[in-house]
Amino acid sequence: MESAEERAFVTAIGIKIRILIYYRTVSSVVNDVKTRRVFELLAQGEANLLNSLFNSHQDSEDELAHILVKNNTYADPYLCTLLNSVDGITTGEDALRIALKEENGCLETYNIFMATTLEPHIRAIFTLILNETKKHIAIILEECQRLMNRLDRMEPEYLCA
Repeated sequence: MESAEERAFVTAIGIKIRILIYYRTVSSVVNDVKTRRVFELLAQGEANLLNSLFNSHQDSEDELAHILVKNNTYADPYLCTLLNSVDGITTGEDALRIALKEENGCLETYNIFMATTLEPHIRAIFTLILNETKKHIAIILEECQRLMNRLDRMEPEYLCA
């Protein structure tokens, strides 16, 4: 039987996988080249973080894979809904809004995990994840600001197109 801390760890990995898949998917549909690069950068950050998480459980790699499959991490209904939302994305702003919502949700979830986790190794992992999530939020907000500044400089007739 998994402990609460193990379930939190598996949930954290599932969330990171979901966000990675979203970033990779949305980077292929966003028209703005700079926004696309931001999503590629965010995807790379998620991939690096997941790699670190998997390496931290290298001794129990088979066990970790078993837990992820057992918990249906790759068939998460929320992931399916999130990926379906990509079809409705019309602008980089839309994609960034969804990304910001996801990252803020992660921040809330990981803060709860930190408050309820006593095991030092798992707490260290959540600290790493929280720091990465905060960096991603800053990147997303910076790109939102860039897009808003671009829109502010456009002539009114272009805004209605």
